[in-house]
Amino acid sequence: ERIYNLTRAINVRRGVSAKDDWLPERDFVEKVPSGKTRGAVLDREKFLRTLQRYYELRGWSSQGVPTYKKLKELGLEEVARVLGEEGWLEDFDPSRSQARQACARAERGGREARAQGQAR
Repeated sequence: ERIYNLTRAINVRRGVSAKDDWLPERDFVEKVPSGKTRGAVLDREKFLRTLQRYYELRGWSSQGVPTYKKLKELGLEEVARVLGEEGWLEDFDPSRSQARQACARAERGGREARAQGQAR
């Protein structure tokens, strides 16, 4: 699941979205010419509902983008931060990222100060 979400996150950054999960128009218009499903035509609304349910089960947005919550749950916090800061995630709170960066800077500053104190 982690790999699948990471792959989707990479593809999202490359421009992949729900439109790319859609089937060709002919699948909703032309009847299947042969085989067990001969004469069948896909129902567009049913396909859309099924696709949205798939996104929901994956923990993705209605646009087929992994959510911040899902990426974090899978231990992909850095991926979630990058996607969030780039504006891909609907559930991303930029203040979380800014606060985290401020804490990291403060922690680095504290380590550097301690290291300088020990060097004297």
